[in-house]
Amino acid sequence: MQQKDYYKILNVHPSASQEIIKKAYRKLALQYHPDKNNNELSIAYFTEIKEAYEVLSNPEKRKQYQSLNFFSAYTVETIFTSKNISQEAYNLKISLQKIKQSQIEFDLLQYQINQILSSYNIQLLRNENDKSINHDITASILKCCEYLPYLFIINSCKALMELNSGDITQEAMIQQFVQQKKINKYWEKYKIAVAIAVAILLCMIIYLWK
Repeated sequence: MQQKDYYKILNVHPSASQEIIKKAYRKLALQYHPDKNNNELSIAYFTEIKEAYEVLSNPEKRKQYQSLNFFSAYTVETIFTSKNISQEAYNLKISLQKIKQSQIEFDLLQYQINQILSSYNIQLLRNENDKSINHDITASILKCCEYLPYLFIINSCKALMELNSGDITQEAMIQQFVQQKKINKYWEKYKIAVAIAVAILLCMIIYLWK
């Protein structure tokens, strides 16, 4: 099992004071409370937030966690395999299919994708170099990225490009996905203006035709 980074979960620095940790917890707990976000992703993240705070708010538990985490984290992570990572990506894809798109928290989904595509995981996948598994992970992550706006997918797609470095077909597929997302971004931004311009043009044509 991969060691959790409680500081990253609460979005605080490892040297953060108890007051800062408490404020960070309250902010995240309020944002992702199940009463406000009744979906699997938010509930799972809320559980992690509570778990992180229970450890970091207790001086003794925090001291023990820091000792274990920062000195043996890499030992714990070595039991993680490419199949585990592929399964996580697949599970995330399936969980997204079970909830309404309007319920998806972009920040949370981006965080979960980044966890799967962490530097450690990418290096592990490249070392094992199982093309089939890498392709499955890429397909699952791109499916997850479909739910996100363009600006939220940039780092994830960079990680996928690193994972598939040298695989021309996969690289082209990722680049095409990014390009389409970019087009969609500008279309969403300007579609109302385009619709108005077209309507005005049609009105002018009709007027001149008469």
